Amino acid sequence: MIVVLTTNSSELYREEAYHRGADAYVLKHDALEELLPAIQAGLTPSGRQRVRSA
Repeated sequence: MIVVLTTNSSELYREEAYHRGADAYVLKHDALEELLPAIQAGLTPSGRQRVRSA
């Protein structure tokens, strides 16, 4: 599982991260609310899920 934790909110970077295999893209300022759900979503039996932080 790959989670990108970043300060860059650019849609271009987000899409590139997913293209290169990221399962989640979480902005650092949203990490308290979004990081754990992103990890949990990636660990679900339904397989790889992409979680976007706003």
